[in-house]
Amino acid sequence: MINSEQLNLEYSNSYGLIFEDRFYVHRENDLSCINLNKVKKIKLVKGRTFKINFITFFMSCLMISFSFLLGHDQIIFKYLFYLASFGFFVSSFLLKKYDYTIIVVTIDYQPIKISVDVDFKNDAKEIVAKVNKKLMKTEK
Repeated sequence: MINSEQLNLEYSNSYGLIFEDRFYVHRENDLSCINLNKVKKIKLVKGRTFKINFITFFMSCLMISFSFLLGHDQIIFKYLFYLASFGFFVSSFLLKKYDYTIIVVTIDYQPIKISVDVDFKNDAKEIVAKVNKKLMKTEK
């Protein structure tokens, strides 16, 4: 038999659901259930990924080294390679890409990491804020 208290939906958005005693979040195309009585802390962490920066920097270095292989009769192509490599070099420092992760710390201090798609960043932020509010209420 299901208690009526377990069915009380308090909040929902496209990223997850919050009930009175648990919450659900999207995790690898599935909903993960986490009981609130086992959660000590939850937060959304923003981290920077450098993969695109390394790729553009590598492309810049590759184009510069390839331009040294061109002869003196192909000076226009040489300058085009210099210009393109300068563009890749500058973009390797200017491009910024971030990834987001929800970290749930349990009572046993075991972290649960849930990666968040950039499209659901704001919804995940709301879920984390609501769950933190519920955790603060239960602590008092």
